[in-house]
Amino acid sequence: MSATGAVELAITRVFDAPRELVFEAWTQAEHWQKWFGPHSATMPYCQMEAKPGGTLHFCHRLEDGQDIWVKCAYEEVSKPEKLVFTIHFSDKAGKLVERPGFSKESRVAVTFREKGSQTEVVIRHTGLAIDQGESEGWKQGLDRLTHFLTSNALGGSHAG
Repeated sequence: MSATGAVELAITRVFDAPRELVFEAWTQAEHWQKWFGPHSATMPYCQMEAKPGGTLHFCHRLEDGQDIWVKCAYEEVSKPEKLVFTIHFSDKAGKLVERPGFSKESRVAVTFREKGSQTEVVIRHTGLAIDQGESEGWKQGLDRLTHFLTSNALGGSHAG
């Protein structure tokens, strides 16, 4: 718990991939779309402008066909070290939608650290009223990112 009484999640994962490649997977819509979110979700829509003041707007489609729209606003994009963004539920047009039991808005800070030929990613998700599956969602998304990075899904699209 943070001083405000809200939940703060801290998740660390090490990827067997160079930092620039991992950062690219987080900052290019065509990559983000393939790995972000729980195992059973797909992402039929993703628009991303990963720069300070830019936005990320996407749709998670759950197994039951339900669409969950989310919008983020980038506060900091420091390639390839750090991303900071606010996040909230939205409608298809990107307007804020409040969901009962969930925080109106939360904040995510992601750091990317070189560990030899690997990359350590640390996610700090703050401003949550309670953990309503966010920690499990992050873990599943990071599992998907591990698979994405090891399956050469980025192909030759990165400069390295």
